[in-house]
Amino acid sequence: MSRVPPKSCKDCRHYNDPDEVGTGQCRRYPPTDNGWPPTTGSDWCGEFNSTILPPENQTQSEFTPYKAAETL
Repeated sequence: MSRVPPKSCKDCRHYNDPDEVGTGQCRRYPPTDNGWPPTTGSDWCGEFNSTILPPENQTQSEFTPYKAAETL
């Protein structure tokens, strides 16, 4: 039996699996000429952003809030 890493694609806000079949696409960056990178729900990477934890419970490396530029 294989273990799913705690920060896997299936729980990442960048993961797109519209048919919910366990295979989808990573949409962290714009698509290349080959389209979006294919992934499975059990894959993982260093760009994880949770869809489960609210932003205040994520570490800085997992969530970078948008800050509006100050006006002069």
